[in-house]
Amino acid sequence: MNILYFPKIESTQLYLSGLVRDGKLKGEMTVWTENQTGGIGSRGNSWIGERGNLFFSTAIRKSSLPSDIPPQSYSIYFSMLMRDILVREVSDIFLKWPNDFYLNSQKVGGTITNLIGDYVIVGIGLNTRYSSKFGSLELSKSNSDIMHQFVKYLRNPPSWNETFSKYQVEFEKSRDFAVKTSQGEKPLRYSKLLKDGSIEIDGEVLFSNR
Repeated sequence: MNILYFPKIESTQLYLSGLVRDGKLKGEMTVWTENQTGGIGSRGNSWIGERGNLFFSTAIRKSSLPSDIPPQSYSIYFSMLMRDILVREVSDIFLKWPNDFYLNSQKVGGTITNLIGDYVIVGIGLNTRYSSKFGSLELSKSNSDIMHQFVKYLRNPPSWNETFSKYQVEFEKSRDFAVKTSQGEKPLRYSKLLKDGSIEIDGEVLFSNR
């Protein structure tokens, strides 16, 4: 996989998405930076990350991933891969359903995925050093090391079945939070986690695709 570093970029996700849409990406690639000026968050929101933290996106072919991953739960899948890396450095970090990294009660990062043609484009932003508005992991390991560990994980990625088994335990840490439904905000403590990573609450099924 090719790895491309930018000292400064508007959005790693937009950059890779553009290459794929224009037919200019021939292989698989990771683009990363520590200075992203216009990051993208879930549901069209922006991700405001401060300089010095880690921002990267990876374009990987669907055929390179286990075939049992539900496409609507790619965000959970990739987030769990990163969570397994981060928990070695910060034991209290956890993944709030479906794609936000939390340390105690503070958000420290998130994941977004897009499907374009034969590619899955996963973007991850992490407050690895500091944040004036959110939480921070304050890692001693370099951003480059964290990113390279994630890329290495993708060489032999685990199955969805294996990942979901871990996430069933991880999901219990989300029950103190709430989620928006068509009927308003509902607490996750009353939800049921389904096998494809979606949740059912008061008869409504919410998917994890972001």
